[in-house]
Amino acid sequence: FATSLEAERSREFIRQLQTEPITMIGPERVVEILNYGTSIHLDLRTQEESVILLPKEGVLQWITEGGSKVTLRPSGTEPKMKLYLEVRGEDRLEAQEKLLAIKETFHDLVRSGLEA
Repeated sequence: FATSLEAERSREFIRQLQTEPITMIGPERVVEILNYGTSIHLDLRTQEESVILLPKEGVLQWITEGGSKVTLRPSGTEPKMKLYLEVRGEDRLEAQEKLLAIKETFHDLVRSGLEA
């Protein structure tokens, strides 16, 4: 991040996402949260937690009821966060519409979290 203030805002934003789980992304309900920093996989449908058997990393991932995935991680080489989006749809048009809605929702969330 360009300044230490931006880096601190980013860390605080990630902490907020860890303590206040996202339940909707775009039009889709979140059903699973994977926190690779704590190695915890939370199934929101059952409230069951399981252990992620991978090295601990500062990565958060949300999976929606429609099978979409949003993954957020800090860049290892650049001063920014990386956002990865994966969507599923019955056809290309539906997938594109979901992608746009999820992208807009998550970018708004990231912007508001970093500006707070």
